[in-house]
Amino acid sequence: MSCPFCKRQGRFAANIYEIARRIPSVMAEGMALCRFCEAPIGRQTDAVLQLRAWYCGYCELCVCPGCQVKQRR
Repeated sequence: MSCPFCKRQGRFAANIYEIARRIPSVMAEGMALCRFCEAPIGRQTDAVLQLRAWYCGYCELCVCPGCQVKQRR
């Protein structure tokens, strides 16, 4: 998936720690919110279903698994 703003290739992360290593604001706040629906990234249901969040380290934004499906359409 490419970033909707800078068009760079982002990465997928299984947990919030992987995102926090590359995005300083997530490390400082302790949580990440989806750019589109404002839902918290790293929910328990996402971990159980093994869904991965997507993030762009350059723009410092995250997209939840539900919004990823909507973006592909």
